[in-house]
Amino acid sequence: MPRKPAILRNAADPTAPHFLTPASIERLPVTGAQYRVRDSGAGALAGFAIQVSAGGTKTYTLDFRVRGDRKSFRMTFGRFPVVPLQLARKEAFRARTLAMTGRNPAADRVEEHERTRTAR
Repeated sequence: MPRKPAILRNAADPTAPHFLTPASIERLPVTGAQYRVRDSGAGALAGFAIQVSAGGTKTYTLDFRVRGDRKSFRMTFGRFPVVPLQLARKEAFRARTLAMTGRNPAADRVEEHERTRTAR
């Protein structure tokens, strides 16, 4: 028997993958354990998620692979609600686009940080 779609199967579960909105992120419970809720549905960005720490901190993340590389990477884009969801999603989209062209946005971020640190 085929499984029901996740939307119907987990309608009452706020931690199930769904299209992330500020209201849905606000409702995510603190469980005492770290977990991630993936962005899914129409208009969702593949690999984009919100990570909820054991203490309740909510952080935007993106999991991606660089074109031509088998290694997976994870980048963070700030904390909710300090960084608006639209800004985090826009920055994650830029990073994903760079990864699809063969550049590693995580390595670019580290290099930029090192340049800034040595310039001081």
